[in-house]
Amino acid sequence: MKPLIIGHRGVCSEPENTLKAFKKAIELKVDMVELDVRLTKDKIPVVMHDENVNRTTNGRGRVNELTLKEVKRLDAGDGEQVPTLQEVIDLVKGKAKLVIEIKTYATIKPVARLIKKNQIINSTIVISFGHIISKMFKKMIPGVLTGVLLVSLPINPIKTAEDANADFLISYYETILAGSPIYKRVLKQAKKKNIKVLAAEIHEKDSIAQSQIKQLMKMGVDGFVLNRPNLALNIDNKKRFMFW
Repeated sequence: MKPLIIGHRGVCSEPENTLKAFKKAIELKVDMVELDVRLTKDKIPVVMHDENVNRTTNGRGRVNELTLKEVKRLDAGDGEQVPTLQEVIDLVKGKAKLVIEIKTYATIKPVARLIKKNQIINSTIVISFGHIISKMFKKMIPGVLTGVLLVSLPINPIKTAEDANADFLISYYETILAGSPIYKRVLKQAKKKNIKVLAAEIHEKDSIAQSQIKQLMKMGVDGFVLNRPNLALNIDNKKRFMFW
């Protein structure tokens, strides 16, 4: 069984969270692309990780204090614009599945509306560091898959996922490796509970090694969220197993 390969913010270097990054991820034949969503001042869901545009564009200011028109004027790198969530859905639909990270409570309903409108309930995972957000989303759209994000190692990771009624547990890859004796037990428990465990590069500057990917595969993780998804894809070119 091959792991699920997910492009973190598309392919981070293309640059991150742009249509160019998502096109590159699709070209690499990833199973899914991951992105972050925030709302503009006029309540349009746009794809942006940070709460402000300072790091990833040539502009300055908080996303929720800028209109879509103002955000669209910015250069997000290589002449790319900041895409709306709808633009990414239009690009990705039918080519790869989506992992949407929700950053704030205000984003829940607008994202839910777009998922329903575009009929992508069965090809989307909604995740968050705010575990209550994941739980709320599952109540809003019962058929959608959800996940909880972890950086630390809680006392009972499986219970954390169950409390949020989540289908996926996404943990920082270094946390899994550092706590490998514990996580081996967690992975066994997760399989019994039908919870998928993903190893993720949380930050855009993370640089996982192929040796670490192989180690995580041997431990039994169900997939990876990677800045450079080609690292995992190049390990074995056999057809990967899709979980749904």
